[in-house]
Amino acid sequence: MLKTERLTIRKIDIADADFIRTLVNTQGWLKFIGDRKVNDIESAQKFIKTWALDRYKNYDYGPYLILFNETPIGVNGLFQRDYLNHPDLGFAFLPEYSGKNYAYESSLAIIKYARTLNLYNLGGITTSNNRASKRLLEKLGFQMKEHQLKEVDLYYELGL
Repeated sequence: MLKTERLTIRKIDIADADFIRTLVNTQGWLKFIGDRKVNDIESAQKFIKTWALDRYKNYDYGPYLILFNETPIGVNGLFQRDYLNHPDLGFAFLPEYSGKNYAYESSLAIIKYARTLNLYNLGGITTSNNRASKRLLEKLGFQMKEHQLKEVDLYYELGL
């Protein structure tokens, strides 16, 4: 779907269930995103259907698999949430691939892709204790906004 200097970005499919099961059970995912109760391949496939495939069908965008040298290393994408006015840029990577600018590189490609979808603003949500996500959103040009949403700790916005 998309290529950067080092990465391939494509839609997630059911065949990615083993990787998704691993990713959603990493310490970072569990701490900052939450336990999705994805403990086996079958639950990973169900999760992919609602978390990715249904979003592609309903919105024409969603989470995308990030590959480095054809190896899945994380996800990055656009998420429509009921409580936000704009799609949210969301990302998560395996711990061994964090801190290597893969999230930044893939986020730039996703932001560029969002423009082709005629999206003019993106949101970014994170928790106040997730310093890495806050730094990344700020590096990408997102600005922290005031919010009154109980679902969101910190809310950022980017005009495209």
